[in-house]
Amino acid sequence: MVAPAIARAAAPPASPKQADPAWNAYAGLYRSPWGDSQVLILNGELVIINPTAMDVRGSTLKLLPAGPHTFWMEGENGGAAVGELAVFEMGADGKVARLKTGSNYTFPVR
Repeated sequence: MVAPAIARAAAPPASPKQADPAWNAYAGLYRSPWGDSQVLILNGELVIINPTAMDVRGSTLKLLPAGPHTFWMEGENGGAAVGELAVFEMGADGKVARLKTGSNYTFPVR
């Protein structure tokens, strides 16, 4: 009865997830009239957080690949944003020109 629990506890840790190197192009601070968002790679996942939130973990949304420069937003406490798309619109220079989340735009702080 306890053997499965002991086996799980004694098992070596799972290998960490490997982030797609292309995601580094999306990382950074974004700003809109309503506040800031931070896109970063955390534990091998692309996430977006509210850096000024009282509970940053509670504001974390995972960005799940949905197409070129496009991600589904998923999270436990993300409110209306959960299930919406995050689309990184790229400029001619290959850098993010703006980020569209739902129907709102945020712009990279350079």
